[in-house]
Amino acid sequence: MILMVTFILDTLIKLKMQHFCKSVVGSSHKDTQLPCQDSTLCEKFDKGCIIAVSDGHGSRTYVRSHIGSKLACLIAIKLTKQFVLDNYNELSQIGKRTYTPDNGGKADGLFLDLFTSIHDSWYEAIKENVADTPFTNEEKVKLGNAEIKEAFGCTLLVAVKTEKFTLAFHIGDGRIYTISYNNEWRQPVPWDSACEDNITTSLCESDPIDSFRYYVDSSANQPFAIFACSDGIEDCYGGSHDGNFQSEKLVADYSEVLRAYLQDKESDFDIDCESFLKDQSKILSHDDMSIAFIIDDRFQLKQDWLKIVEYQRLKFEAAEEYKSYVIRATQLSERLKVIGFNVNKYKIEIDRTDKELKRKQEEIDTKTKLLSSDKACKDSAMTFNAKITQFQQDIKAYCDLYEVESIEASKTGTPEVSNFKRKLIDYVSKAVKKALDLIRADITTKQNNTIRLQSEIDKLYEEIKTLSDKKVIQEKELSVESEKYNQLKTQKESLLEEKKRCFESKKTVEEKAGNNIRLISNEIKKIIPYEEVKDCIYTSEEVYNTLNISKKSLNEKDEDVNFVIQSSDLIEMTYSEGQTPCYISKDDFDKLLETIKKIAPAIFSLDEKLFNDCVTVLLYKKDGSCITKTIPIEQKEAHEIWKACTHIVHKNNNK
Repeated sequence: MILMVTFILDTLIKLKMQHFCKSVVGSSHKDTQLPCQDSTLCEKFDKGCIIAVSDGHGSRTYVRSHIGSKLACLIAIKLTKQFVLDNYNELSQIGKRTYTPDNGGKADGLFLDLFTSIHDSWYEAIKENVADTPFTNEEKVKLGNAEIKEAFGCTLLVAVKTEKFTLAFHIGDGRIYTISYNNEWRQPVPWDSACEDNITTSLCESDPIDSFRYYVDSSANQPFAIFACSDGIEDCYGGSHDGNFQSEKLVADYSEVLRAYLQDKESDFDIDCESFLKDQSKILSHDDMSIAFIIDDRFQLKQDWLKIVEYQRLKFEAAEEYKSYVIRATQLSERLKVIGFNVNKYKIEIDRTDKELKRKQEEIDTKTKLLSSDKACKDSAMTFNAKITQFQQDIKAYCDLYEVESIEASKTGTPEVSNFKRKLIDYVSKAVKKALDLIRADITTKQNNTIRLQSEIDKLYEEIKTLSDKKVIQEKELSVESEKYNQLKTQKESLLEEKKRCFESKKTVEEKAGNNIRLISNEIKKIIPYEEVKDCIYTSEEVYNTLNISKKSLNEKDEDVNFVIQSSDLIEMTYSEGQTPCYISKDDFDKLLETIKKIAPAIFSLDEKLFNDCVTVLLYKKDGSCITKTIPIEQKEAHEIWKACTHIVHKNNNK
């Protein structure tokens, strides 16, 4: 009877387990006529499903990376499937185990053998490929002196889902996620810090075996799905190319992809998925795009999962809508600052132009007065000149007459009188001529001054006209900018009202959706098995613990204290406010751990998105596992933990 039940359960699991994979060529490769360098493969076998994703490197040297990625998937699927079948019972009892090179030491020999066989088989396959199809001259030029492996360089991601356990391993970038029945996305394979930005580990390294990292979990806490993707996917969502990469939008988008796969029976999912990936590549990353996933609905909770995804989507869309209002309001504020600056600039320029116009007008008034004065002087001098000219003529006429009389008198024999008269006439004529020369010179000076002043006044009038035209333009620009400012100010006020409305709507959606998610999650918890998993230490080396405790608040500066247990009696502490590390006593550290341990598990928050107003305790172990405990900051237990931390900090500072 037991055998029959087991057989029926196995049959149900096989029926419920589904898999899918897809690779599309990136939009940038279409432009350069390069082949798709990504490869994916998925397969169902006796014990479950297996998926593989490989991303061929794109640089000049990797001339056959598209072949390398295809061979990597084929070989990894074949050998991993055999590995699972050969070691099924051992893997089923392994508990939870993880490894990353960042932890130091070597991976478990069981897995090292698998990784070695994958690499060696891949290496033999690429050598066979070159033997069958030798490198062309063009390929040889691009490859240069590099080893043959570099021509086929690629990453590799593999995940297996069976009834008893989940296994995933990875070399290079890209992402593997496990997805719970509550649609919680986690990256269970620890990251390797050697993969960062555009740098990645690869099968083409000289010794790549130690660069593999992995995760296996045979506890009852099995995921609903496993999702793998190449780095072309994560490039669509920005963020850091390292272990800190997180993206709510990626989770939302690809939860929808899985939802479409499970729900949209009438559509051709393969075609729709390909179209979606191509659009993503064209708009965002421009890289090749690859996804693969396994769905294991062993408890027939698909409908519950779909409902949770729907509620999460509503929450995400509400949050994104509100975020868009925040961004638009911020952008409007920035534009208002710029336009406000322009308005003030034009006001200052107009004020400066007004002052310049006033100064020019005052200068015109002064010069006009001088011109009037010089004109009056010139006119008086000319009148006087006319009168003295007449006087000169009268004197001359008189002198001429007098000279005639003097000549007549000289005939009577009085030459002295005649000479005196002649001298007198000559003296008077010279004196009158000298006076006339002075008056005429003064008239010329006044005339020249009048011409110069008139020219200066005319120039000032031209400058005033230019300034007046400039002021008209400035006033027009001020009017335009002021109108813009007023419109944007009105628009911002309206937007802020919409933002407020959207925030209230977001709160309502989040509260309603959150309640529904909690109700469904509680029902799911009643159905699926759960066990408290203890981390499995598989190395004889000393465990390397790191304890990080952080306090995050919206209204205060974030703080954190980090403790690194280097040995049983050597514990290093770093405080965010003073980054110089110091060493603390084991007794102080044990008291802190005791404070954390005595807090009831129910106190810790289940909300993994609680990033603010909380105290978070992170305990890392050398096997790469991490225990996370988060407490809302209003809880007294949060204050107890943080008080224990600050006690150690202050004690050290007072030494």
